Amino acid sequence: MGFVYTIDAPSKMIHVKWDGTFILPEVNASLDRMYSDPSYDPLFSGIADVRAASFEMNHEQMVEHHDFISGHKGCPFGPWAVVCETPNETALTLLYEKLKPRHPVRVFSTMEAARAWLSHIRPNA
Repeated sequence: MGFVYTIDAPSKMIHVKWDGTFILPEVNASLDRMYSDPSYDPLFSGIADVRAASFEMNHEQMVEHHDFISGHKGCPFGPWAVVCETPNETALTLLYEKLKPRHPVRVFSTMEAARAWLSHIRPNA
């Protein structure tokens, strides 16, 4: 089980890989750690790969998660692509997207599609 991220400052890109089963406090603590990294910039774009992850969260917890991110000093403003394979993670991402975060979030089934969208939305990043 893990949460691993890399920050590529020259390309203004963050890559996140979730692997395992997570509950809300673990998700928020992991993101808090990333947001506190001195290399982190909320304006960077990101790809979150959740294909190997399972998030045990219901609707109310997803709203709480959205509120945590929106109220955090590290709240992202750049676009994020989330790569999902399972119905639950796809539904949670679509719910998060519908909650209207400050940054654009889109769900994809492949890394290629996620990268293509980010290249289109931020061609010079």
